[in-house]
Amino acid sequence: MMNNPKHQTKSPVKSPTKFSGEISAHSPQEQRHSGIIGFLFTDHPASLDETYFEHLRFALSVGTNLILAGIAAMVHALVPCLCQTTASRAIIKLAHQTSPRTDT
Repeated sequence: MMNNPKHQTKSPVKSPTKFSGEISAHSPQEQRHSGIIGFLFTDHPASLDETYFEHLRFALSVGTNLILAGIAAMVHALVPCLCQTTASRAIIKLAHQTSPRTDT
């Protein structure tokens, strides 16, 4: 009787690709949703194969490093013997982190 299709119930588990309003542990591509929520929070990170929180962490890191590079540039402007290459090194490092790497 257990194997009889008439007695089988449908699984209450929802499809992982449908947005249910819950935070998902699925892959970034599965987290890509349509609508305003997707546009604001998940479409761009998913296009980079990242989750929202992975993208948040990376973007905050980049922003923090840009602020620190700016402060170093201002210190250098006031006292030219200080932080002579700090800002330029930080910018080059950030450029390598944010742009796609190529083998040359």
